[in-house]
Amino acid sequence: MTCPYCNKEMESGYIMTNEQKLAWTPQAHPPHWASNFFRLAVPANSIQIGEHSLWHGSRTSASYCPDCKKIIIDM
Repeated sequence: MTCPYCNKEMESGYIMTNEQKLAWTPQAHPPHWASNFFRLAVPANSIQIGEHSLWHGSRTSASYCPDCKKIIIDM
């Protein structure tokens, strides 16, 4: 994949967790403390990123640009 910021080639890889689901949450609606306690829940107003397995955690494909320090995530 080509970096949309500098047009150089990006490195393919993953963003992973061991237990929790990955989610994007709007800044205007930060997650409640309980969302950290209930690790399998995605907070309200959030978008789950990638696949989740109880045995393997969460994982989603991502591309990284070492020059720009940017990550592009596949949802």
